[in-house]
Amino acid sequence: MVFPGNRSTGCHLCRKRKIKCDGAKPECQHCISRGMPCPGYPDPLTFREYRTTRAATRDRRQTKMTTVGREKEQSELAEAQSSSACEPQRALSEPLSPTISSPRPRTGPALSLEWQAVCYFTHHHVLKVHKSPCRGFLAFFPELYKEKGDDSCLKHAVLSVASLSLFNASRVGQLYVNSRRHYGSAIKSLYNALKSNETAVTDEVFAASLFLNVFTDLSGETSDGLNPHIPGTHSLLQLRDKSQLHTKYGRELFGWAITQVQTQAIANNEFRYATLPECIRKMYKPDNVYRAGIIMDMVAQQCYSISEMRATLSNPETPYPSPSSSSPSSLPSTAPTYTITCGIIHRLLIQAHCLIDEIDTWHEAVPNHWKVQYHDVLSNDTIHVKRDQWTTCFLATILSTQIIFYTHLIDFCDLLTEKEIAFDHSHCFEGPVDLFTGLESRIRLLLQMVCSTVSFSLGKVDQDGKFQASSNVKLVNGYVLRLPMRTVVGSRFASKEQVRLCQGALDYVGEVVMGNRLIRKE
Repeated sequence: MVFPGNRSTGCHLCRKRKIKCDGAKPECQHCISRGMPCPGYPDPLTFREYRTTRAATRDRRQTKMTTVGREKEQSELAEAQSSSACEPQRALSEPLSPTISSPRPRTGPALSLEWQAVCYFTHHHVLKVHKSPCRGFLAFFPELYKEKGDDSCLKHAVLSVASLSLFNASRVGQLYVNSRRHYGSAIKSLYNALKSNETAVTDEVFAASLFLNVFTDLSGETSDGLNPHIPGTHSLLQLRDKSQLHTKYGRELFGWAITQVQTQAIANNEFRYATLPECIRKMYKPDNVYRAGIIMDMVAQQCYSISEMRATLSNPETPYPSPSSSSPSSLPSTAPTYTITCGIIHRLLIQAHCLIDEIDTWHEAVPNHWKVQYHDVLSNDTIHVKRDQWTTCFLATILSTQIIFYTHLIDFCDLLTEKEIAFDHSHCFEGPVDLFTGLESRIRLLLQMVCSTVSFSLGKVDQDGKFQASSNVKLVNGYVLRLPMRTVVGSRFASKEQVRLCQGALDYVGEVVMGNRLIRKE
């Protein structure tokens, strides 16, 4: 296609006279020296339509000036202004403004501090990667904000997160004021939207709730605790049915909820907030993203059952099952109203064994592009590793929940061994401990995979033991990896080098992304 050329930056009159304008503002010197009022400058953001019709060529020929003189210039300027009303197509290509003493100051989105914040957030927290889960992290955000940006909930939630993100990097006080103001407006708008069941299940409301989670995380107010918005976001997730899952942004929003809600709920032992609605758990042939969420739902339910059973067995007044135990009627009055039996404990262990099989099946079924992310860890080959910035982080969040599950299962088996709980032969599978072999080796492999992600996405520890960030580090990677890194730091199976790496990366993320230093988790 033919390039029409750059648009002239001279005033309207100099453009008509075909002379070079000095561009002085508010009035150019050419007009002042001739004693003529300068009509001002065209808007640089006005797009010019490229026309190739004969009528357009005839219009351009008619506008050529045949004589040079003051009277001729004034008459042609008046003629152009009068003809612009009857020839709108001509006015679009060569806009003419009335004669004014000074041009109107430009007030566009480029001058807005909020718009700069949105651009900064999009650049540093939106990650688009081909063939990755959900096309990347918040890859749908620009399109969603363009379509649903007028929604009050989504608009204020996005502006609150964007302003806070830019404030953490620039420390401009007005940005912090704007972020808090939009945060309050988003809460109010979300409260009004939840009054109606129709608006509560929309994509923009669910996205606004997730953005409020991000705001609390970036503020650093709950660095080690559960995000206060997670219970509300979990309730909104439970309201979504099959129709919401098949919307334009339904799958991407669910993938975001995996890293934003499920991972944090499991990491903080708030397992009830990691469960999924029935329509997702019973989904027919779910894809890899939905399957990952279903696996994490099963992990949450299993960890919750194990935690409840451990609390019951740790109670000194709890009657332990044995083949020769007395009947429930002969138990002391301080015992619980129900009797723990061998069948209940073994049923829990069988469910855990089935979950391990489900996890192994999921690892085998993931696409090859996902598998090669940890090719160096699984095969000790660092030459042919093809990683991307997002897939490895998404997988690290899932692997961290599996570390938590295996740790809970080991602690539960150790408790059964410590209590010397006897089992009936009809329920026994060579004992509860022998049923799960190699759990520690699984955990150490997962820890190695998470640390490999941290080294690739964020940085490494130098010879002096200090964390050095990579030159191409993405802020979104540090934000997503903060929970897997805390899992490594808090794991008793992690080595000192792994703890040092993840703790250094956590401190870096706290300073750069959150604008403060994260509290060390003892």
